Amino acid sequence: MPTPFFSRLIRVARLDASIYAELKDDQTTTWQAVIIVVAVALSHAILGVVFATRGNWNVLRSIIPSLQSEIIFWLVRATVMYLIGAHIFKSPVTYGAVLRTLGFAALPGVLYALGFISDAILWISWLWRIATIVIATRQVFRLGLGESIALVAVGGVVAIPIVGSATMATLQALEWIGIR
Repeated sequence: MPTPFFSRLIRVARLDASIYAELKDDQTTTWQAVIIVVAVALSHAILGVVFATRGNWNVLRSIIPSLQSEIIFWLVRATVMYLIGAHIFKSPVTYGAVLRTLGFAALPGVLYALGFISDAILWISWLWRIATIVIATRQVFRLGLGESIALVAVGGVVAIPIVGSATMATLQALEWIGIR
């Protein structure tokens, strides 16, 4: 019999929208969401190590930015989406609920570690991840499909340059301490 956490992962993977209504109100799942985001960050870092090894550059220049970028992206996207959802769409949602649902929705990103096998794996995991995020957004904010897609897009558009800036700053710091 699967544990409640594993059962939730299966439901997220199956695109079961009802899981997000449960996660929204269950504050005990916040750490589970953090675990998922960290697992995705580690998966991203593993892919970075593969590419660093192939490119013959220092793996720390891939590991550190990969780990930080997933975590920053999650936090920034959740913040932007919460602010827009709660204040513009007047959705009765908490910041914690947004963090939890988006954390769980990141689950398909764990496949990034296998991206070196085929670009198709990266595309599938990326599209699957977008689908889970849109489903989570619809459920947690109680929005229509179009509004949910727009909210996800705006969250990503705002988060990407912030993550990029943080990544560049980290790479510059690594170079400054001699990690090239």
